[in-house]
Amino acid sequence: MPIDVQQPDKRKEKIVKSADIKLLFAEARNEALEEYCNIVDIHSLRPEPTETLPINKIAYDRPAYIIFTSGTTGEPKGVIMTHRATSNTIADVNETYAVSERDIFLGLSNLSFDLSVYDLFGCFSAGGTLVLPSTDKIRDPKYLAELIIRHRISIINAVPALHQMIVSYLESANVSLDYQVRLLLLSGDWIPVTMPQRIYDLFGDCRVISLGGATEAAIWSISYDIPKKAAFTKSIPYGYPMSNQTFYVLNNEMQPCPNGVDGSLYIGGIGLSCGYLADEQLNREKYSTLPWSGERIYRTGDKGRYLPDGVIIFKGREDGDNQVKIHGHRVELAEISSVLNEHPLIERAVALAFGESPEDLHIDAAISPVRKKTVASQAMDDKEVYLLKSIKRYYEEHMDQD
Repeated sequence: MPIDVQQPDKRKEKIVKSADIKLLFAEARNEALEEYCNIVDIHSLRPEPTETLPINKIAYDRPAYIIFTSGTTGEPKGVIMTHRATSNTIADVNETYAVSERDIFLGLSNLSFDLSVYDLFGCFSAGGTLVLPSTDKIRDPKYLAELIIRHRISIINAVPALHQMIVSYLESANVSLDYQVRLLLLSGDWIPVTMPQRIYDLFGDCRVISLGGATEAAIWSISYDIPKKAAFTKSIPYGYPMSNQTFYVLNNEMQPCPNGVDGSLYIGGIGLSCGYLADEQLNREKYSTLPWSGERIYRTGDKGRYLPDGVIIFKGREDGDNQVKIHGHRVELAEISSVLNEHPLIERAVALAFGESPEDLHIDAAISPVRKKTVASQAMDDKEVYLLKSIKRYYEEHMDQD
């Protein structure tokens, strides 16, 4: 179960406590977590040379990993993924795109993001090489471009925002590659319609693949091989279901929608997770079965429609949904609102997403302050004091003094 060290301590505490973690491997000491679990400094480990370890048989339906995502109730929620589901997706991608020991991957995703599951195990299961950038330079396009050229990277798997950053730098720097980046995997967020052709213009005879799905369904469940010179006006097709996985567009009666009619997107097949960790109510809300076959399915909260050739078009989130994607990361706005509402000077807060396009989406919060002269005293850190001063200054400039 990976934990992002850059997350706030309180969020990490919630994750460790809810998962009942006993042992945590870390690169640095974390006092906030020491009271909840035993922490092992990985630098203190001294691995000894050994022969090849025996391969033990593991039941396919046993959990392989847990990844926490943002939650609607203000609490992070853990998704439990099985070996069967993970192995299926990895085998499908590697076989479809002929991934081999000759491939060199650039690992751009944080370990707490499920794209990293493919970076690690897709690469190692094929015998490939994985290049990991320095975490403090992950947003530096010049540095990433240098890694791509120096290590002769052949496969890049990342959210569209990172792809676009690299492509824009290479275009402006007028860099030419003397080798072939052969496969670019784009997923986790909306893909700008002009990006695939820009990639083809830079990398030549490569393949650009759009992939989609949910954390609740083993990395990816749907894919689309984007052709060269294709003209897209509004969006790139979501694609077709991947091997041993199913995708449905259903109406309110849980029946398939005809071609061209919008409906709710559901995922089925062996890629589905076991469900959420210790949250049976949410499991009942999000997982159900098809009325005509009994197949277990997951409601993504997305809208889509079929085209006559069977390809699915993504149409955004369902009405009333509070989930957004920011740089590929799934964020429940209710979680942000919930944390803000805990502050003693805030009577009510609502987090909202703004942006003229999915590319420039950002989150703002509307805050209604407590209309009192005094607030119960409490010890506050510098960040809280700064927040209170900022709120006070804003209201002095924009609102009545009351």
